[in-house]
Amino acid sequence: MANFSNPRKKFQWRISFASLKGNEFEFQRVTLPDIELDVVEHGEINSPVKTPGMVHFSNLVCEKLKPNNANDNALRVWIHSIQNAMLGVGLPIDVAKDSATIELVDELGITTEKHIVDGIWPCKLNGLELDRMSSDNVIETIEFAVDYYSSPSGTGGIV
Repeated sequence: MANFSNPRKKFQWRISFASLKGNEFEFQRVTLPDIELDVVEHGEINSPVKTPGMVHFSNLVCEKLKPNNANDNALRVWIHSIQNAMLGVGLPIDVAKDSATIELVDELGITTEKHIVDGIWPCKLNGLELDRMSSDNVIETIEFAVDYYSSPSGTGGIV
């Protein structure tokens, strides 16, 4: 049997945010955006002609362990600076948006594939699920709205 490296293993990846340098987050799971195209029907014949319409990207979903110290505040600061519910103000959205790179790596840590999400901002921080009957870790889920997603096999909407 041949011994070879498999760069498609689920656990071999890393994520980095452009403006949060130095804040490496240990996400347990990241779900990349889906790409969906509207189907537009038109025509004046018996059967409609279908053409592609707008491109839609689902949210980037990141899950990580709830930290037990105050040093992991960069994402919360980002969320509250976008729209502060207490103050009723927030940053202009063009300032609040960021980009992230998700890299699939081989066993040596060498990048084999890059996925880029651009124009992202945290749009949802899920409530924590607390359960006295479970010994699971407490996981935080953060969803990011996505303007553009570029997969390695093509440009997912980036011009």
